[in-house]
Amino acid sequence: MGFNIVLTGSEGQPTDEEFKEFLVQYSDNVAGVEISGYSLDYVENGNKAGYVIEMHDGNTWGSCHSLPLRKYQNFNNVFHEFNEINIRLMINSHFHVQPKHGDYNNKPSD
Repeated sequence: MGFNIVLTGSEGQPTDEEFKEFLVQYSDNVAGVEISGYSLDYVENGNKAGYVIEMHDGNTWGSCHSLPLRKYQNFNNVFHEFNEINIRLMINSHFHVQPKHGDYNNKPSD
């Protein structure tokens, strides 16, 4: 499964709110399907790092396909190709955005 990562909050990067607004607009105006992924924290200090967005091929207006990841799961152990940039991340929570709802739903993952 493919994915995209967006780091937020540091210089030159979007804020969390800017990223969430982008996802809502992308889901509404470009993709037209539900978009899902996970928020990420840095392993070293637990601070918010950003988001992983799962590919949305095969998603529909009201459903999406997500990997069954758990809170505090080591992201680098799941996506080995990410180890190349030497940033250690962990899963914080799952999110999904439904088109035309203008809604960003972020709920803790179990």
